[in-house]
Amino acid sequence: EADDTSHLDTAIYARREGMEEGIEKGKEDVVKNLLSSGAEFAFISKVTGFGKEKIRKISREIKSFQDV
Repeated sequence: EADDTSHLDTAIYARREGMEEGIEKGKEDVVKNLLSSGAEFAFISKVTGFGKEKIRKISREIKSFQDV
């Protein structure tokens, strides 16, 4: 029985982890769209909850992708 519980705990943890990753990816997509629209970092930070450094990182990723 304990083995069944540990498998269930692992499945719940994996699902939660996947959901959190999906939410994070969605927020990153919002940041990209807002940056493309010319929104200011302070506004993007307020909307997404991301710090300015994370937004700068995403901004650099967009720029390096556009340079390719």
